Amino acid sequence: MPPTKSNSQKQSREYKPYSERKLSHVTAEKKRRAAIRRGFDLITAVVPDLDVAQSRSEAVVLEKTVNLIKNLIEENEKLRALAQQNGVTVPSRLT
Repeated sequence: MPPTKSNSQKQSREYKPYSERKLSHVTAEKKRRAAIRRGFDLITAVVPDLDVAQSRSEAVVLEKTVNLIKNLIEENEKLRALAQQNGVTVPSRLT
């Protein structure tokens, strides 16, 4: 038989006033948004063409990040082909 919650735990969850539940939700949402913003700030710090000081939209950050990743993949493929043409063995963990 799976463990069940005690009556006091059930009652405390079921009977929280609306204002308390709303405050809890608002607080959790603020934390979630702050975490997302920190993530975008980290991306902005490492992706060229993005400046922390500039006002930017998340869509622009994502678009420029995708473009950077595509360019890095393309450059990586070219370098692997060049290495192969010159007889350089590229370790499998890098391919």
